[in-house]
Amino acid sequence: MGNSVNVAGLAEEFQVSQEEIVELKRIYKENCGGSRFLSRDKFRKVYNKVFPGDASSFADIMFNKFDTDGDGKVDMREFIVGLLMSDAKNVDQKIKFAFEMYDIDKSGTISRDEVIQISQAYSRMYNTDDGPTVADRLFRFMDKNDDDEISFEEFDEAARNNKEILNLLFPRPPEPV
Repeated sequence: MGNSVNVAGLAEEFQVSQEEIVELKRIYKENCGGSRFLSRDKFRKVYNKVFPGDASSFADIMFNKFDTDGDGKVDMREFIVGLLMSDAKNVDQKIKFAFEMYDIDKSGTISRDEVIQISQAYSRMYNTDDGPTVADRLFRFMDKNDDDEISFEEFDEAARNNKEILNLLFPRPPEPV
């Protein structure tokens, strides 16, 4: 993919200002430490800097989603597109991106174990112990046909009816006190 970024093109595609793209480029460069890409370790460090708990597991899930070419590193374009997708103004794009994040094994459905894995990673990131409880509630809410799998259609309906599902996947760092 490389590190070239078409600022105007991305701004138009994601309905954001060119200034926002330029700011994301700055953040990327700031976190690369002189490298041309973010390794998994650097990606974890970025997450661990901004969240109060251990964000490593959640960062790994995000890293796997951002690394679209599967080369084991996140280049500038992947980083920017990943952030823009996770905060997309287009709800359809955001839901599709979120479903693909929950579908860790890329099977086309979401299992109870995948929901638990994300919920526990989220809990560790915020130093809480409610991961399994949240996972059970989310799974009950999303798995409408009780087949122990969540299809894209079930996920889409649940995400449109409860915005907290998307907030769980795309957490915001705590506000400074």
